Amino acid sequence: MYQSQKEEVLAYLKEHYTINSFECYMKLQIVDLQHAIYELRKENYKISDRWIIKTNKKGKRIKYKEFRLENM
Repeated sequence: MYQSQKEEVLAYLKEHYTINSFECYMKLQIVDLQHAIYELRKENYKISDRWIIKTNKKGKRIKYKEFRLENM
């Protein structure tokens, strides 16, 4: 059965609680995580976000958002 990208992201969040753009692309082959999160929030799912700041292997500072499904 076909699952929409929004449904795939929701299923992933229910199992793993958090997701970021890299995980979304690598594990679900979904490029537009922001839109899926937007659609889920419109349906009243409580999804928080926070910025993660790390240093990559080349010593460059990188910043990305992590999304968390809050307890319903």
